[in-house]
Amino acid sequence: MDQEQSLDALHLLLQGMVEKDRAKLERSMTRDARLYHISGLAESREDYVRDILDGTLNYYDYRIKEIQGDVVRVRLLAKVYGGVARWWNLAMEVQYAEEDDFIKIKESKVKLDIRHHP
Repeated sequence: MDQEQSLDALHLLLQGMVEKDRAKLERSMTRDARLYHISGLAESREDYVRDILDGTLNYYDYRIKEIQGDVVRVRLLAKVYGGVARWWNLAMEVQYAEEDDFIKIKESKVKLDIRHHP
C-alpha cells in the first residue's frame, strides 16, 4: 500500500461526508471499520453512515493540512449533534486495510489537534 492509495481513501471518506454520499462513504471504509469521535464514541461503518445521512453529523468542507505517518491533520467545517457549525482542527489516526481490491479505512481515531486549535 502506498501513500497515494491511502490518501485516495481518505479523500473519498471526506468527500462522502461533505456530500452525504452513501456510495463514497461505504467504498472508503472496510465493512468492519470503526470510527472514534473526539468524545471517544466508537461507531461502526453502518452507524457512522446513518448518522451522516440523517443529519446527526453534518460536514460542509475540509482541508487536509498535513500527513505524518498514520496521523492526518485536517481542518473540518462541521455541525454535529445539534451544535453550531464551526471549523475544527483535528488529528486523525488512521489505519488502512485492503478489501475488494481497494485500500480502505479500517479505523480512524479523531482528536482535537491541540497544536493548531485555539
